[in-house]
Amino acid sequence: TLPGLYTVSMTISDYDGNEITLTRENYIQVSDTLTVPIEYNSDWNLVGLPSIVLDEHVETIFPEAIDGTLFRFNESYFLDSLLENGTGYWLRFENGGDQDLQGTPLDSINLQFAEGWNLFSGLGFTLSIDAAIDPESILVPNTFFGFNFGYFDAELLEPGKGYWIRTFDEGSITLLSDRNRAREEQSLYEIEHSGWIETGNLKLFFGVQSLEDIRLSCSMPPVPPEDAFDIRFENDMRCVDDSATIRVQNMQGPIQFDYSIYPGENWHIIYENDQKIDLIKNGTFTLEYPVNSLQLLRSLNVPEFFHLYPNFPNPFNRSTVIKYDLPYPERVHLTIVDVRGKRVKTLINSDIPAGFHHLNWRGENEHGVSVASGIYFIHFETPTISRSGKMLLLK
Repeated sequence: TLPGLYTVSMTISDYDGNEITLTRENYIQVSDTLTVPIEYNSDWNLVGLPSIVLDEHVETIFPEAIDGTLFRFNESYFLDSLLENGTGYWLRFENGGDQDLQGTPLDSINLQFAEGWNLFSGLGFTLSIDAAIDPESILVPNTFFGFNFGYFDAELLEPGKGYWIRTFDEGSITLLSDRNRAREEQSLYEIEHSGWIETGNLKLFFGVQSLEDIRLSCSMPPVPPEDAFDIRFENDMRCVDDSATIRVQNMQGPIQFDYSIYPGENWHIIYENDQKIDLIKNGTFTLEYPVNSLQLLRSLNVPEFFHLYPNFPNPFNRSTVIKYDLPYPERVHLTIVDVRGKRVKTLINSDIPAGFHHLNWRGENEHGVSVASGIYFIHFETPTISRSGKMLLLK
């Protein structure tokens, strides 16, 4: 059938046997049909329906899927048999492969989201999550996740894939193909941390500052089905401020981790039989055998000497981290001053215990107002120590 508008006629007989013909002009619209290729992995996948099709049954869309494994999400998982445009699903396969989907690819869609976590899918074309039109700013920054043998931080919406995203409140967003609108930058939150570990393009952050202020941005999606791999901190978080337990679900083989630790920080991993991995600066480590949990511990070693580190990043345009080592308890007075020596903000004026410390300055004065671009100085003073550092704020 060629694309276009079609007229429908239907002939019926009345009670007297007379034939009556009913006609509707331009009643059916047939759009271009295209093939959308969809890749899937063995085991669990997040999938979606990127095209308008005649038959939405899962056995038609994904004939190689394992029967009875299509699950949608509405506060918990529910078994389903039909796929809807815009909805994301869990679906399991014995083997990986490709599926060619014949239909009319979606060019736009309006998605209604509930407050909290939402499992959704995109269009018939690859587009960036930055292309989402979010007029009510309901999307929580840093909570866009895909799944590929484990959750990962996603950037693109690929056809036929499902994704998680979290919202501050119920509302709607609109997806348009990149061909129809200019790309906009998504609002992301810069997580201030002491270090991270990463596997499968998912980073877990630790030593996080002001965790309560960014708790939603540090949350993880609902746990996958129990026989799918997953890793996260306890309480369904990807961020912690101190020592914590890392939960591992269904680890089937060796896993390699990358990590990065800020100077002056001391962390280590404890796993089965009290084996320890020291995390020093940057590096990798591999767990060869399955585990159910890891203990991430912050060293309580007291520094041998005082040290005020250069702030990081520097230059900066939003916030910067100030780190210092204190070998014994002291009364600390830490202030930010401008090039004229005028105090901009007091960050610390209290008794501080010995240890490795860090805090962040968000480029604001005492009244919470953002200051102008320029050079600023850190003044660090105790009864026995006086140090300074130079910073450059760029906007």
